[in-house]
Amino acid sequence: MSKPTRWHRGIALLRDRIPEVGVGTLAPSRTMGCMTCKSRRIKCDRGTPRCLNCSTRNLTCPGYSKTLRWKEKHQLIPSTAVENKGHHVPSSVTTPTLTPTPTPGALSVDRGASPMLVGPCPSEALPFNDKMAVLLAYYFHSVCAINSCFDSFVNPLRTEVAALLTTSRLIEFCILSMSAAHLSNSHPHWSLEGLGYLTATVSELSRAMNAVITVRPLSSAADQDLGTVLLGVIMLGMTTSWHASSGLGLEHISGSRALFRTWIAQEFTSGHAFDGAWPRLHFYLGLQAYWEAMASFLIDQDIHQLDYLHISFAIDRMKAVTVHPWTGISAVPWLYLAKAGCVIRGQRHRDRGETLRDGTSRTKKAVMAPRPLLSEESHVAHGLAKELLHYRPPSDAQIEDTFDEHTSKSQLQDLARCCQLAALVELIRSCDSVDEQQAMATLIADNCMGTSSAATCTDLLRDLSVQILRLLSGIPTDSGTRCLYHLPLLIAGSVLLPSIMSLSHTPSGDVTSDKGSACLYWRRFVMERVMHLEQSVNLEAHRRIRLLLTEVWARADALTVPQYQALTPRSLHWVDVMEDANLRFFV
Repeated sequence: MSKPTRWHRGIALLRDRIPEVGVGTLAPSRTMGCMTCKSRRIKCDRGTPRCLNCSTRNLTCPGYSKTLRWKEKHQLIPSTAVENKGHHVPSSVTTPTLTPTPTPGALSVDRGASPMLVGPCPSEALPFNDKMAVLLAYYFHSVCAINSCFDSFVNPLRTEVAALLTTSRLIEFCILSMSAAHLSNSHPHWSLEGLGYLTATVSELSRAMNAVITVRPLSSAADQDLGTVLLGVIMLGMTTSWHASSGLGLEHISGSRALFRTWIAQEFTSGHAFDGAWPRLHFYLGLQAYWEAMASFLIDQDIHQLDYLHISFAIDRMKAVTVHPWTGISAVPWLYLAKAGCVIRGQRHRDRGETLRDGTSRTKKAVMAPRPLLSEESHVAHGLAKELLHYRPPSDAQIEDTFDEHTSKSQLQDLARCCQLAALVELIRSCDSVDEQQAMATLIADNCMGTSSAATCTDLLRDLSVQILRLLSGIPTDSGTRCLYHLPLLIAGSVLLPSIMSLSHTPSGDVTSDKGSACLYWRRFVMERVMHLEQSVNLEAHRRIRLLLTEVWARADALTVPQYQALTPRSLHWVDVMEDANLRFFV
């Protein structure tokens, strides 16, 4: 019989406090647990005919009949028994870590609605060990479902984390911090708990980094510890924004890059076979690629900072494709999205520098001193666009089963296609001068079937954005891919401007000159999807995406016809509006 875990105990507590997440039906109310659990001072789930703790320990469950107890309040001689004053909650975690072992039967979560605590459940009312049990159970039962494009017993965010919880306090604190932060979005009394675990995670990360540095290089212990620290840094950086007023976690990305490079160097210079190392490499590579794709639109950096991710192109396409919770069927489209973000930020940085240096607007600067026909950034964008046009998602036969009925292979392929098209949209929007736009339009027309040779960059932006939105409209709202399509949705939605959608296709496929009907239709669709993400995933970042899109559309709609007809593809870019309106987000 397997040893009971803190996950089992957390599920028992969740039965009391989160009844609608489907963890089972609570037994009829009994004011006390069984005597075996009470004597061991552990939480009893009061199940029938035997409680969970007794069943898992293969013990005899005495049941729930009340035990006769002598009342001492009428004694002439006071009792000498020491009263239990309750235990003190330490500021740091000192309890031993137990491995959560979730079973496939406990993994069914309704993706259409966010698990919510009901009724009064202040975290202060729970004993300290019970708080940890609830948070660990909440991670495996709920956070995994909203933080992965598929969720089943093969999800590495379950298996890898469960394996490391027994040995790594860093990973344990990360999980506790994530769970408390997400719970605090609907129940603010968990926010202080989350910030406390966030502080503990940062402290433990510092200690773990020192331990890794002092371990003999190229040893198996160093390799294993380095991978654990890398996972901890990524999880910390990606979820810092879950906490209120805690920043975006971007300060950790440079450290994550250094750890990833070091881990690669150790892993593939120590005589390990590539096939044996691939599962962990695939896991870390996908995490890092997604992080870079999101961060590239937020920080100014050289595009060559991403060269370390080129190992993603070394995948043998003849082998089976393992689905990744953060990048789906391939990290390649996310790498292109990251590079497209670098190009956009680079153009913005250059334009801002020219404006500050010359004291003139970008438009006046272009008239007074035109740049060369194709700038260096344009050559980079053209090279990336050409590579993007040759990318093909893996076929059904190559994709391994996810064992998740909510995430089909076709949905994962559509997601990869959306990321590819979104990156292409951003590369087109990086074109500023007429020569750059013409060169990009010619490149795409020569390499993309179904594109007219006379198409302009504006035509391409309109067509590509509608393609993205049509693909997304075919993905159900309860699909696991919903946790990943916010960036393509934002990129396509930000193109729904009068200057671009002046001639568009309606949902029925008919061409119409009524720019209002098609533009408003797709705007409604985008807003519905964003609001669904905001309600179901329940993160602050989705609210900011909604506000950002609203601001982009409002600025575009406020322009007169002569003004928006003079706009270039670079005009009214969502990154510029995000910075101007202080709506930076990370999810």
